Amino acid sequence: MQYPSIRKLIRNNVRDQSGQMSIEFVVAFPVMLIIALILCNACLCISECASFDRLSKDAIRTFGTSPTYEQRIGDCASDIQSHLSASFEKEYLSVDVQAEQCAANQVRYVAHLNFYPTLFGRSFSGNVFGVQITPISHESSLVVQPYQPISF
Repeated sequence: MQYPSIRKLIRNNVRDQSGQMSIEFVVAFPVMLIIALILCNACLCISECASFDRLSKDAIRTFGTSPTYEQRIGDCASDIQSHLSASFEKEYLSVDVQAEQCAANQVRYVAHLNFYPTLFGRSFSGNVFGVQITPISHESSLVVQPYQPISF
């Protein structure tokens, strides 16, 4: 019995696998692109949320604790919102601030940051294969007691 040579076996095996790497790349590339897109959005969202936490609490302490003469809590909330909107004026972010009266002359301010997913930092329609992607909402709240002058 005669066995085929090693050289002949290797040549036949290589011929059977020609183009396999191209097919693997075509299958793996979209998956790698989707994973990179998800990681990019996750890092961007975490970064924006961390900075929003710090800036929203600073704005609430600044505008909420010392309102101007006869300014209502709704006006303070709009001042906080305009200040935060100026800090987060990117096309994939939106800011909303609400205020509610609590007990003992305290006011609770709730600031919301809405993050719309991006395409590596650029905005897109938010529609993927006919499915609308909803924004990620982040909330930061703080209860303060506004300054009230003593009346004589």
